[in-house]
Amino acid sequence: MKFCFVILHYRTLKETNKCLQFLKGLDNQDDIQIIVVDNGSKDGSLKVLADNMKEESNILFVEAEYNVGFAKGNNLGYTIAKYKYQAQYIVMMNSDVFIQQKEFIRLIEEIYGQTNFDILGPDIITKAGEHQNPLMLVHDNIGRINKTIFLNRIRFFATFLPIDLKKLFKNQKKSNAKIMVQPDPNMDRVQVENCPLHGACLIFSGNFVSLHEFPFYPDTFLYGEEDILYYLGQKEKEKFVYSPRVQVLHMEDASTNLCFSDYKKKKRFITKHSSKSLKVLKELMNRSK
Repeated sequence: MKFCFVILHYRTLKETNKCLQFLKGLDNQDDIQIIVVDNGSKDGSLKVLADNMKEESNILFVEAEYNVGFAKGNNLGYTIAKYKYQAQYIVMMNSDVFIQQKEFIRLIEEIYGQTNFDILGPDIITKAGEHQNPLMLVHDNIGRINKTIFLNRIRFFATFLPIDLKKLFKNQKKSNAKIMVQPDPNMDRVQVENCPLHGACLIFSGNFVSLHEFPFYPDTFLYGEEDILYYLGQKEKEKFVYSPRVQVLHMEDASTNLCFSDYKKKKRFITKHSSKSLKVLKELMNRSK
């Protein structure tokens, strides 16, 4: 199979169903295999999805026994795409990412022909109109990691205080631009190489797939996977490319919002796991000294 799309699902029935509907609308359906990895939802949503898509021969549903986290859940789907379907390209995407460009596959192949990329990041546009790619590199050294871990500790304990937390919880993964969902054609958004890419949607070429058993370092649960991917990729001299020619819509935090109706509990979860992932990255950096 030429293209495998791996969708990590966790209780987001509405978003995953919509994601699949968009994938079914892409051109080149004969070249597409879809793998939905249910990350231990245990809420019946997997059965509903499977029943809704039972007539679709190119959709495979896989169920993890429990929630193994972002990295391991995606790695499971990637392994199936690589070995069961011998995929030439593997697209890893969140369940709340919607691909509206019917020519998505053709554009990826054209970009690969021009760049020979290992990992491609599309223009990820949020519902608020922000562009999440390419990422500004935040954690490229141990000093910055230590600073964020320290700030996360303050943010975590602040959630137990009767104060307004909005100023403390600014988005740590800043994009390099903020423009409308329908980009101004005169706006200068250009292709960028060797830049960190947002993890909501990543395209791995055969170059990468042939050399790697899995894309994400497995010792994290959630958050920070892109930092580790970029750090390890730079060591291996892999080619990261951001292209504004391919675009996806990202509804953002669908699973987290579903799990946490309480704002403060959500922020405790985010800061806790963000710091754990950064400690993993710090350990990797210390090993390479």
